[in-house]
Amino acid sequence: MFELGFACNITDQVLCGKVQRAFTSAGQILSDAIIFTQTVRINATFTDICAVYGLCKTSSQGLEGRIIGAAAPARSMIIDDGGSVNRFYPQALVKQKNIQNHPEFGPDDIIAIFNSNNMSYWFEEDGVDIKSDQLDFLMIILHELIHGLGFISSFNDHSILFYGSDIFSTAASIQALTPYIVEDSNTYHFVEAIFDKYMYELPTGPRVSNITAQMDVFGNTQYLTPESFLQTFLLSPQGQYATQLYLRATTPNSLGFLPDNTNLNDAIILETSLVPYSTGSSISHFSYKTYSNTSDFLMRFAAERGISLKQNILKGGNYSYGPIGPKLRAFLQTLGYTIRDQASLPNPSPTSNGLATVTATSSSTKIIPEMKSLIYCT
Repeated sequence: MFELGFACNITDQVLCGKVQRAFTSAGQILSDAIIFTQTVRINATFTDICAVYGLCKTSSQGLEGRIIGAAAPARSMIIDDGGSVNRFYPQALVKQKNIQNHPEFGPDDIIAIFNSNNMSYWFEEDGVDIKSDQLDFLMIILHELIHGLGFISSFNDHSILFYGSDIFSTAASIQALTPYIVEDSNTYHFVEAIFDKYMYELPTGPRVSNITAQMDVFGNTQYLTPESFLQTFLLSPQGQYATQLYLRATTPNSLGFLPDNTNLNDAIILETSLVPYSTGSSISHFSYKTYSNTSDFLMRFAAERGISLKQNILKGGNYSYGPIGPKLRAFLQTLGYTIRDQASLPNPSPTSNGLATVTATSSSTKIIPEMKSLIYCT
């Protein structure tokens, strides 16, 4: 139930074909895990991210600075989530839940970009073992498509507002986190993503949404720009909540996602070990330390070289549902997707129609570099 718009902006058409077929495998794996009642449309580009966006600099976080890929919902929309609370839902989820009262759908559900610049990718169809310097491209695609389905928190430090689009800026962070800033006639408010509805401070709570409600007491005054609103907010009594959340987001094991019908002891530990806060990596991933070598390896912020998707599955205990681990299944179900009872492992030679390709052409389509999820290589 996936439909792909694929732009391959390199001259190596053999590699383009491998990338495109990897999407077919990824579509099958996700379709085996999730019951999609409506087609999910993907706008994907394989291009030189370093040249097009200048995103391959050394970062202040000590990360290699080599971005493999990025993805996000192509369109998110504010939906009444009950109790007089609005939240942003990814378009893909709105379609699957058959929500009737929603803004007009855009043409794509997920927008994704993958880096062709000096990256050594491995494809199972080559029929050789993965080398120590290679990355399994299928694993990268799966990771990013799940971000596009809604695995993205709204909380960020708004560095782009103050420092421009350079996500590796060495300028001091404001060291405060808020949800998305929404403007209505120069009046600004905070609105969470559906992801954030289930986020808790660990080990004892409270719900982060309760903190957001305290933040959003500030407002009802007109400001010329979101920058002026945010600067004034940070100096207000409510600004302390944003500062406290930043501390949580940069302290290991301090934030978790609580699936339905569980307690805080069962919370999924989110990535809060990166200091300073790293836009695109912090919060919007499973904890790297906690979930390495487990069946929930897929949604860590960094991908390891020299190990394939299937090898990761085996290292994690050969989970019967393959790369969609038990906590990830619980996460997706809590978000609102319908999870299948059975799933298959990835097929070495994909022939399934789980993903229908509709275009495969060169394109100059611009994909925003400040997308809310990034995956790095280690």
